[in-house]
Amino acid sequence: MVAITNTTSLTFLKEEIDVTLNEAEKHLEAYVADNKLDDHINACVEGFHQLRGIFQVLELPAATLMSEEMELVAQATPGSTDIPRHCAALSQSIVLLGRYLEYVQLKNRPLPELMISGINELRRAAGKPLIQESHFFSVDLSRDRYPPVEAAQTPPQEVPRLCRRLRHMYQVGLLGIL
Repeated sequence: MVAITNTTSLTFLKEEIDVTLNEAEKHLEAYVADNKLDDHINACVEGFHQLRGIFQVLELPAATLMSEEMELVAQATPGSTDIPRHCAALSQSIVLLGRYLEYVQLKNRPLPELMISGINELRRAAGKPLIQESHFFSVDLSRDRYPPVEAAQTPPQEVPRLCRRLRHMYQVGLLGIL
């Protein structure tokens, strides 16, 4: 997935996303109060599934993965022996997802690394292996970055000139940073 560079679409959908998150939170609270009513947790599952689709369209990979994990944990909650842990992880994830969307809207760029701890908390509650901090980092290693330079290609008399040139380039770059 490619990270979005314009949050206009998120701005248009933010109100609906907030409504869906609030409804899921209310249904989760009702389920915690009486966990015999599976209708409440099923409503949460539907809300998380809807959010997952929205985040896929918006190309927000961290929010997509978070909502997918939330959906899976919510589906597993009724038959679980550790319902309080599942509900706690879900409620924390709802808050974290809302704050993350506010951050993306404010900074106009997604940072999926911010969601890793919340995703791992959901995965821990579900008994799944945790994801690495480099999960959202991708690089194309199939192509060469620079053509390889052979040390034998540079004659020994050229080395001092190249060193002076490299030192000058380094100093210019350092001045640009300062």
